[in-house]
Parts: sequence; C-alpha cells; structure tokens
Amino acid sequence: MQLVPLILTVASSATAATFITLFFARKKTQAEVKSLEIGNVQGVITLWQKLVEGLEVQVKSLTIQVSEFRKENTLLTTEVHQLRKENALFRNDVIQFTETINQLKKDKNANH
Repeated sequence: MQLVPLILTVASSATAATFITLFFARKKTQAEVKSLEIGNVQGVITLWQKLVEGLEVQVKSLTIQVSEFRKENTLLTTEVHQLRKENALFRNDVIQFTETINQLKKDKNANH
C-alpha cells in the first residue's frame, strides 16, 4: 500500500509543477504583451509626431500664401475702386459730349 501515497505524491508534485509553470509562463506572456503594447504605442506616437511636423510645415506655407493673397486682394480692390471712378468720369464725359452733339444738331437744323 505504499504505492498509493507514492503515486499521490508524484501526482501532486506534477500538478504543482504544472501550475507553477503555467503561472510563470502566464506572467512571462503578460510581460511580453505589455512590452509589445508599449512598442506599438511608441510607434504610434512617432507616427503622429511626423504627421504633426508635416502639418506644421503645411500650415506655415499656407499662412504665407494667405498673407500674400490678402495683400494682392487689397491691391486689386484699390485698383477696382480707381477704375470705377475713372469709368464714372468717362460716362459723364460721354453724356456731356452727347448733349453737345445734340445741341449742335438742333442749332444746325434751326439755321437751315
């Protein structure tokens, strides 16, 4: 009957060894997963930093373009106002010339 305690001892030792091995293997796996997660997060951070740097360059470039467009728009607006004034003066001249021509025609017809 000494065989049963020996079998129980061996079985319980094997079971304990299995649980201990599983416990440490699980801890190792969790540590590896955590390490991979940290590596992935660092990769994502690096990617975002590069994207942000690229966007900063684009924003600076677009800001310069907007500033140049605003200057050009101001110049063009001023030019349009000046051209409108000139156009109004030319219209007045045309009206005066037309009136003068019509008056000359009336005078000519009245003299004949």
